[in-house]
Amino acid sequence: MTDRLAALLVALLPLAAHAQDCTPTETRQAVHLAEVTLADAAPLRLPVADTGWHLAFEPAPHGWRMRLYDDPGTGELRDLSAVTPPRAASLPNPRDLFGWHFRNAANTGPNTGEVNAPQHLRHFLFTTRATLPATSDPEDGRGWLRLSGLVLSPPETGAQAVLRAARADICLTWPRGAADADDAPEDREIMGACGLDLARWRLADAPAPRLLGGDFDGDGAHDHAAMVRDDAGAAALAVCRAGTWLDLLAPAPLPAGLLPRIEAWRSLPRDHGPLGYVDAPPWPDAEGDLIALERIEKSLHLVYRAGGRWRAQQVYRLVTGE
Repeated sequence: MTDRLAALLVALLPLAAHAQDCTPTETRQAVHLAEVTLADAAPLRLPVADTGWHLAFEPAPHGWRMRLYDDPGTGELRDLSAVTPPRAASLPNPRDLFGWHFRNAANTGPNTGEVNAPQHLRHFLFTTRATLPATSDPEDGRGWLRLSGLVLSPPETGAQAVLRAARADICLTWPRGAADADDAPEDREIMGACGLDLARWRLADAPAPRLLGGDFDGDGAHDHAAMVRDDAGAAALAVCRAGTWLDLLAPAPLPAGLLPRIEAWRSLPRDHGPLGYVDAPPWPDAEGDLIALERIEKSLHLVYRAGGRWRAQQVYRLVTGE
């Protein structure tokens, strides 16, 4: 094994722990593409959820090249997966699915290690940034691909084997909010003009809507609320009052750890009254509209202003053994 290939394997070791898991988390999106069929040297293009990206399998002389593209609006597709090491053309890249990777150097039998090439499980990286970075970042976009059902050209001494067919199981995962951070620039502009540090905070992509409206301080002017997160994993509830005053609830007065787990939210008028839950506390005497934060069938909290301060009230919480 060459020193350069050894260095590559060491760089990709942090990804190994994620190889069999494709479950979304509080901080990362995940998309699982199962049982993808490659055959007959045909190109294949697969959309990735609602990101605007597509995963492409492009026919090549010895199999397929896998690439993750987006369209930045310049008329040319951008290969987000180009950050996957090694970038040197002289070394096999895990995004290249070539038949000779699975044969020995003489092309007379299976590759038992004498050919330095990725095998059935491939790890790759991609970027979610507006411009391609100079170096890869495993904490940004990452993925794995597992090949099965390989059909190779017959062994032929001195030739390179061709991958003629295969099945692929693919996972892509990336930080929440990264793929669509610029999907609603007007929302970012509203919160930025109110004083939100956009260099640190990004508007969370869930729960919807991205901005919640209401008169939360009861002064007759329209206010906006946004769930925001930063790259360090911190979460906050940002409230822009009348387009001028920014209040950042992070997490107080809410319980620590609650905000990243919220699944739905809505505004409620101050005179709404009790929501009908058994043993719920009295409806709060709020100055303005209330923000209801819900973990569906797990908990519900109300956030409101009273006496010039932000307060929170737990309406219910079910013990789920989490």
